[in-house]
Amino acid sequence: MQIQGWHIVIILALLTVVVVPIVIALAVAAGHRRRSGLAVGSSAPHSQERPASKETRLAELEDLRQRRVITDEEYRKAREDILRN
Repeated sequence: MQIQGWHIVIILALLTVVVVPIVIALAVAAGHRRRSGLAVGSSAPHSQERPASKETRLAELEDLRQRRVITDEEYRKAREDILRN
C-alpha cells in the first residue's frame, strides 16, 4: 500500500488536533506553576524569587477556590497557613 499525498495531510491534521491541545495544556500548567512560585516537579518556592505578599497569596488562593481547583477545606487550611506565617 502506497501512502499518497492526501493521506499525509490527513495524518498531519489528526496529529495537530491531538498533539497541539496537549502541548498547550502543558504550557498553561507550567505557567501556573511559575506564577504560584512553584518549580516544575517541586513544592518548594524558588529561592531566588522574592516571596509573594500575603495579599497576593490570598488572592491566588481565592482564585483557585473560585475555579474549583481546590476544595473549600483545602482553601481553609491554606488560608490559615498564609495568615499564620
